[in-house]
Amino acid sequence: MQNLTRPNYTSFFKRSATLLLGFNIALSQYFFAAESQGAAMQVPPAPSLAVKAYLLKDFNSHNVIASYNSQMRVEPASLTKIMTAYLTFKAIKMGHLQLTQTLPV
Repeated sequence: MQNLTRPNYTSFFKRSATLLLGFNIALSQYFFAAESQGAAMQVPPAPSLAVKAYLLKDFNSHNVIASYNSQMRVEPASLTKIMTAYLTFKAIKMGHLQLTQTLPV
């Protein structure tokens, strides 16, 4: 009969935590250095895409990162329609919305 022992995960987790901490410190130093340089940071050019229009905004600052025909009115993308339908039916199922309810758009 073989003697099966449980592997020692403690040293593995300690090494992983140390590597993760080191990575986080290095990454934060990189971003702080980049922020302190300000305008010296290089921003890549906007991509050329075969689309009617697009707009990319920073979530926190609301700054426009890249855009093309951003004022053009276009129909929502298919994924947007699917997610809207999914969230609407979920809200109806949970009782947050009624089928007879009118919502402002």
